[in-house]
Amino acid sequence: MATDIEKTGIEFKVLAALSPASWNKLSFWSRAQDVHFADDTNGSVQDYLGSIKGITSDPNSVSQSLVASAYLVNYTSGEKVSVQLDAAGWSGSKTLVSGVEYYTYTKDVSKIILAHPEMYLDIDTVPTEDMTEAWNALHMVADTVNNKLTFYIEDKPEMNIKIGIKGVVI
Repeated sequence: MATDIEKTGIEFKVLAALSPASWNKLSFWSRAQDVHFADDTNGSVQDYLGSIKGITSDPNSVSQSLVASAYLVNYTSGEKVSVQLDAAGWSGSKTLVSGVEYYTYTKDVSKIILAHPEMYLDIDTVPTEDMTEAWNALHMVADTVNNKLTFYIEDKPEMNIKIGIKGVVI
């Protein structure tokens, strides 16, 4: 016969229903060092979390012993920014890259947060066939040292291209 309450380590199971028997798990932890891991092993916090030395809000940190603050997580996964690539801003001549000639467009940004920023089609209306073709042919490379985005395209577009980018600050 089941009892109403069972103590299991630092937790209690409270009988919620008799048929079928279902239990609610309650924890009575009083200290930050009271940690329980879902796999019910007796490992230490150190075993699970490694050698974390602190928390950082610096998007340029490359330390493997620091974890991202909530601010940094929100900052790096934030909203996309809109960028317009004006038709007149493309280079006058082509640049050879890996055997293919491209027109280039360079955009300075305040900060590149992600090593590989994500590019989105950013439009307010239904795109024309020309807009869709231009966007599909567009390539982007991020220069994280100089905070520049360089766009590459084989055929120079005759219209402005509006894109959204996630992982940069304009």
